[in-house]
Amino acid sequence: MALLDPPDPLPGDTETFLAELLRRNFVYNSVAARRESLRAVGGYDERLWIGEDWELWLRLAASGFRFVRVPQLLAVYRQRADSLMTSHPERLIEAKREVYRVVAEDWDAGPELRDLALRLRRAATLRSRRRATAGALLWPLFALRNTLRDSRLWHREPPREVAELLQTVAGVRLA
Repeated sequence: MALLDPPDPLPGDTETFLAELLRRNFVYNSVAARRESLRAVGGYDERLWIGEDWELWLRLAASGFRFVRVPQLLAVYRQRADSLMTSHPERLIEAKREVYRVVAEDWDAGPELRDLALRLRRAATLRSRRRATAGALLWPLFALRNTLRDSRLWHREPPREVAELLQTVAGVRLA
């Protein structure tokens, strides 16, 4: 969680804690919560595919439930390049935008929290547009890089043993 710079100490008042948590999800790993608390706020919002946990923490905080941070290392977070969530930054930005939308439009939130959620949603939208523009400009370079990388990783024709194995698996015999 250190990368998300959790407030230390955690804010004691609900409004400040909620605003900090809305700016960045610093409650995301090794969470323990009372079942009654989760039931009291309705559990996960099943409309959200990514960010459903963050939105749940936000509702718990908005309902006045207290959070405690244990300062020791409790878990190791492993990122993989092929992870469906973390390998697609656009999905993460869109998920943030959706959580901000839920807070601003679906919650019975006060004007300050609603305005903060809308400002953060606009900022995420701008970030998404900048990323798309940069991606469009840099796409030819990425394509060239991938072509060069692929040419080093793959043979023009598979080795004989691999070709025979593929033919056996496919049940096809090539002349």
